[in-house]
Amino acid sequence: MISISLALLNICSCSKGDPVSDPGFGNLSIANFASGETRIIQGTDHEFTANGKNFSLLSGKNRFRFYNADLLLLDTLLSVDAFEAHAYFMFRPAISSPLKIVDSRLNDFDKELKPDSGSVKISLANFSKSLPDKVNIYVLTSTYIPYALQPVQVGAWQNVSRSFSGFQKIKTGRDQSSRPVKEFTLVVKDPDDRAVLSTATFTLPLIPEPGKQASSVYLIYINGDGQVIPLMSK
Repeated sequence: MISISLALLNICSCSKGDPVSDPGFGNLSIANFASGETRIIQGTDHEFTANGKNFSLLSGKNRFRFYNADLLLLDTLLSVDAFEAHAYFMFRPAISSPLKIVDSRLNDFDKELKPDSGSVKISLANFSKSLPDKVNIYVLTSTYIPYALQPVQVGAWQNVSRSFSGFQKIKTGRDQSSRPVKEFTLVVKDPDDRAVLSTATFTLPLIPEPGKQASSVYLIYINGDGQVIPLMSK
């Protein structure tokens, strides 16, 4: 009887087995900030669109290949976290630049604390093919000083290179209704003789009501054509 009982106990314990955990799914998105046409293949043959929309994929490492026509630009693995959304950015500031896939860890963007109301934080990079490797960058906006909007300088970055600078907090201008001004002017100067090399304008979007800044921390770069492009914001 003892032998029979032990045998039955052994059979029952073996039949239970280990719990099977099904792999989870997560969401992945890629926003397109690449110069030139880029085609994306996910896995073996799934054509993937870089439009910033979420796609559900099996969690873990997923293979992505990026092409310009038939030219392979990048073959890489991107992580998908189970039950979470992971945003990536396809980043190529000029046709001659290598394609990079980045996320919010770029330049510790994910760790940067948001500033107080009435100001924003900006990190800048210079990837323009017509500018020197290092430049000084000044940011201007306008603010209401009775009885008109007046231009004011709100930020200055020295020796900006082809990588993102540290974050700098700048004040936002106010119009005559005390709403923030969303238009900014970026002035690039030579670090040696202070000659103006280029100027460009950009906007930091507002929430229409109640008229506040939509985001308060930005990664911004000058692309190969001299345009000012906000890459990430929060």
